[in-house]
Amino acid sequence: MVLIPVGEFEMGTGADQIPQLLRSAKQYFPDAEASWFENETPRHKVCLDAFYMDIYEVSNAQYKKFIDKTGYHPPLYWNTFNFAPNHPVVGVSWHDAMAYAKWAGKRLPTEAEWEYAARGGLVGKKYPWGDAEADGKRANFADKTINLNWSNKNVSDGYKYTA
Repeated sequence: MVLIPVGEFEMGTGADQIPQLLRSAKQYFPDAEASWFENETPRHKVCLDAFYMDIYEVSNAQYKKFIDKTGYHPPLYWNTFNFAPNHPVVGVSWHDAMAYAKWAGKRLPTEAEWEYAARGGLVGKKYPWGDAEADGKRANFADKTINLNWSNKNVSDGYKYTA
């Protein structure tokens, strides 16, 4: 775990940002609507106390240990694709994640904590590293192995699913 220091930031989206977000979304989702972004308004200042957050996602092996030790009923499609034990667990609900966190003696971050940590201390930037587009070195995202409108056909991390 890593300590995220006390701080404040502007959370959410300003109404003036919605037209640009909508234009960007329509490149990949022609049916995108402004209402998709309205639940992120208004932009507001949030002050947070210091908190701890895991550095890495929960792995399939960690989640399996939780299921084996507690008898927790796994989600219907959990591990359907037999992902590697060291890959991040996917296909779990918020309730599943809450149950795991409680068992592990931890908690999920609040929405504000998550956004604060994800921003990486940058203000007014498109991504946690700045405004440069994702290039496969700064984030794990849909690459050329996934045939989706928003995947980056110029990047491959070598994994079809999670990495």
